Amino acid sequence: MVTTAVLIAASLTRSQLAEPPFDLSRYPVAAMRSVEEQGLLGRRLFTTTGWAGYVIHRYWPRQRVFMDDRYDMYPTDFAVNYQKVRHGDARWRTTFDRYRVEVVVWETGAPLTELLTESPSWRTVYRDRLATVLVRR
Repeated sequence: MVTTAVLIAASLTRSQLAEPPFDLSRYPVAAMRSVEEQGLLGRRLFTTTGWAGYVIHRYWPRQRVFMDDRYDMYPTDFAVNYQKVRHGDARWRTTFDRYRVEVVVWETGAPLTELLTESPSWRTVYRDRLATVLVRR
């Protein structure tokens, strides 16, 4: 009986070790580490819906996100506002003020990132080839 249990445990361990680890290269791992190191976790965070799942997986419950990729869980108007801001709509300030967004983790080089970088109300606290972290002044 004990031998069988040991063999099953060894088999399960071997199969788990054979599986490749998660590929996190498309997620803002370093940027979110910067958010954490700078004491910004827990503030109102706006990030892409694609990255929100990573943020939830790694940092929940300490960090919540503005919106994730479960669009059906959000009111239609809310999702429409997210899409407008995502594409750099001029009303991004109104949306960020309305929802009191304090931290943005967004794609480096994207229109929204460039708008925030040029705004005197925001400052860049981290940037790499993938993601930029901006904080409201």
